[in-house]
Amino acid sequence: MGGFNDMMCQLEIVWRYCRKFNRTMVIDTRGSGMLDDLLGYYQIKPCRDVRMMGVSDTGWDIRCENNEILGRSGDGAPLFERQWFQPHGFDLTQDHPDQVLVHPKHGGGDLGIFFMQRLIPREFVKAHLRAAIAPLGGDYLGVHIRNTDYSTDYVSAFAAMAHKIPGRTVVVCSDDSRAIAYFQDTYGHQCTMRTTSDMSNTHGKPLHYDTSRIARHSNLAMLTDLYALAMGGRMCMVDTANTKRSGFAVLAAHVLRRVYPLDHDRAFELGPRPPNYLASVKAGIWTRVFRVRDVSRGGVTRHLCHPTYE
Repeated sequence: MGGFNDMMCQLEIVWRYCRKFNRTMVIDTRGSGMLDDLLGYYQIKPCRDVRMMGVSDTGWDIRCENNEILGRSGDGAPLFERQWFQPHGFDLTQDHPDQVLVHPKHGGGDLGIFFMQRLIPREFVKAHLRAAIAPLGGDYLGVHIRNTDYSTDYVSAFAAMAHKIPGRTVVVCSDDSRAIAYFQDTYGHQCTMRTTSDMSNTHGKPLHYDTSRIARHSNLAMLTDLYALAMGGRMCMVDTANTKRSGFAVLAAHVLRRVYPLDHDRAFELGPRPPNYLASVKAGIWTRVFRVRDVSRGGVTRHLCHPTYE
């Protein structure tokens, strides 16, 4: 549940539980987030530790009605002896006698990249990403602004990173078209500005709960922004209000540190972190990720742009 990074984080938590207690992991991302089957966009890398499958592979029908999780097996028998509600989970520190356990939760952090490393984008996704990202070139600055369910003072944030803008290609990605338009109007004359985002103003509604959208189109757009941010020379993570990190930017930064480049035979797949870092150092780039945060004090609004761990 939740946005893409939340989904990846919760899937990693469940993966670790399944490995510990010898469970099969069934993935269902249709209820929120992608509003579609994750495995329609990614295939699972072979893994001996945990058997993973999509809910469509089970023949089960699982859905939410009036905030209640319902499920039936292929022969119509109920899957759950007890009725669970969405906020409910189970004790992840204990094994359980139940045949089916449901983990309907959201929550982000830094674990999402570990589950993404277990996935390979499908060929149509790679083709879409390549067509969108190749024209950007490689040595650009990626900037992400989240301004829907969490608000961001993007005017101050852009000002804090202004010294990094002149003469560069800057790729601005956002869930709010107003942030992109503001950057173009204010800084467009100083740089070559690009964007892969095609979302309009959603008036504060997070994209991952917008059931009116076409899932395939929106998910490809979301993945394009994610990989576009991750495949430039440098990236700025911009905190939302109250110095809260955007999970999407966090995930993009982790992908940046692990993704194979466009010209690699494993382009868009994720590998170990050290080779990417060593390649950056050899190119004279010691820091590729910067964080822009609100450091306001005493009623004085001020943002700081500083390197974050590589």
